[in-house]
Amino acid sequence: MDDKERNWFISRMEDLADRADQTGYMIFSDFLDGYQLSLLRDMQRHLTTEVTFYGGYEDAERRMASFYPSFLQVQTEDFPIEALLITPKAPQFLTKAPGHRDYLGALMGLGIKREKLGDILLQEQGAVVFVSEDMASYIQEGVTSVGAAAVKVTVQDRGIAVKAPEGKRILVSLASLRLDALLSKGFAISRGDASNWIAAGKVQKNWRDCTAGDEPVREGDVITLRGMGRIKCIEEKGRSKSGRIQLMIERFS
Repeated sequence: MDDKERNWFISRMEDLADRADQTGYMIFSDFLDGYQLSLLRDMQRHLTTEVTFYGGYEDAERRMASFYPSFLQVQTEDFPIEALLITPKAPQFLTKAPGHRDYLGALMGLGIKREKLGDILLQEQGAVVFVSEDMASYIQEGVTSVGAAAVKVTVQDRGIAVKAPEGKRILVSLASLRLDALLSKGFAISRGDASNWIAAGKVQKNWRDCTAGDEPVREGDVITLRGMGRIKCIEEKGRSKSGRIQLMIERFS
C-alpha cells in the first residue's frame, strides 16, 4: 500500500465512522487485511464511534470492522458475513485436492473483489469461505468448479465450527534478529535469495512492505513471502553456547 492508497483508506474509514455517528446505525466495512486492520486500530482513538472487528470465526485473519455509536452493542451475528462450504462432488476421483489458491482463483474468477472475501479455510473435505453477505447467492450459483474438481456450494449456519489453519512450529538458530536471516532460515532458502526477494518487494512484515534486509524482527511479528507463505515469530528461547539466538517460529504455507 503506497501513500495514496493509505490516505484513501484512512479517509474511507473516517467516512464510515462519521456515517455511523450521524445516523445512529451500525456501519460495516468490507473485509480488511492485516495491514488495514493495524492502521484502523491506530486510528480508533481519534474516531467518533466505537469499532469492533469480526471475520466469521474467532481467530479470523481477515475481518470486517463495525462502526457504531457508544449507545449500541454489536454482536457477531450483526456482521453481514456468510460462511459457504465448497466441496468436491467426487473427491474419490481427484489425484490432488484443491488448494487455497485454487479456491481463491475460482472466486475471483467471478469478478469478485478480494475485499468481499474473508478467510478461506481448507477442511478435511473442501473449504469453508467467509464472504460478504451480498455475495453469497452469486457465489453459490457461480462457482461450479475449483481447479479440476466439480464442486457444490452450500450456505452454513452462523457460528459454524471450522478447522483453523495450523502452522508448523520450527526452532531456528539465528546470528541476529534480522529479516533476511529469519527469511532464509524460516523458508529454507539461501541468504542471497532472501535478500533478492526482499529487494524485489516480495516480503512484508506485519502486512507492510519491507525492502530492508537488516529490518529487525521480534516476537509477534508476522513475515510474509509472496507465493511461499508466512512466518510468525512465536518466542525467543534464549541463546546457544555459541551465542546464536534460538527463535521458535510457526510457518504457514
